[in-house]
Amino acid sequence: MTATNTAVCLVLVVSFVQLAQCTRSDALATEAEKHLGSRQWSYFSIRKTGRPGRKCNIFVAEMIQDAGGVVPLHRSETWSPICAAEWSNPNSRSLLESGCWKHVTSPRRGDVAGFGGHVGIVTGPRSSIGASSVIADAVVISDWGFRPGHNPVYWRYTCPWNPITTSDTSG
Repeated sequence: MTATNTAVCLVLVVSFVQLAQCTRSDALATEAEKHLGSRQWSYFSIRKTGRPGRKCNIFVAEMIQDAGGVVPLHRSETWSPICAAEWSNPNSRSLLESGCWKHVTSPRRGDVAGFGGHVGIVTGPRSSIGASSVIADAVVISDWGFRPGHNPVYWRYTCPWNPITTSDTSG
């Protein structure tokens, strides 16, 4: 193989790896954006909890699940996703022990951001999507996590996505 052929092969391999990483991180944001405006995770919804309350962590967990990722759970015997405060902890034992989540400092599309009792999914350079009980009591895209004074903790999914074919929209 000549030096030129080797260089071309190397460029193709690097491009493929970058494409795979982009697709992997984009899957979560793309799944979340399908639910923009939905009130399924509103404060007054009893979805998954049986009572009114904030459901930003449940929204994020269900988007991870629907995109085919490993949902970090509070308890392994029941479907109990970690809370927003756990996403806000850069040393989260639940996230680190899952083996699929890596704390990062430079967010990109598809990363999960936790800060101040809320959790959302990064959708762009200065935007995130999440279940908001403040802005519209619905799933919204906003500048949350990127406002002055915000200092969220970012987590990137590192395992393969295995999308499921059906979504549980009950409850």
